[in-house]
Amino acid sequence: VVLEQANEILRPIIGEDVGGPVYSHHMDIIGGDLRTYRADLKGIITGGVGNFAFVTRLERIRAEANVDIVTSQ
Repeated sequence: VVLEQANEILRPIIGEDVGGPVYSHHMDIIGGDLRTYRADLKGIITGGVGNFAFVTRLERIRAEANVDIVTSQ
C-alpha cells in the first residue's frame, strides 16, 4: 500500500494525512480493517515489524472506525 492509498483510506477516519511510509506487508489497511493495528499510548501506530510509524488520534479511530486497537506493551 503506497502512502497515497493509505492517506485516501485513513484521511476520512483520522481527519489528516498519515506520515508514512506505510507498506502493505506491514499493515493491511485495504478494506479499512484497523483491527490488525497495534498502537501504543503515545499514538504511534505500528504493524509490529519494520521501521515505520505514524501518529494519529487513537480515540477517534476507536470511535469512528468502531474497532478495538491492540495496545502494545
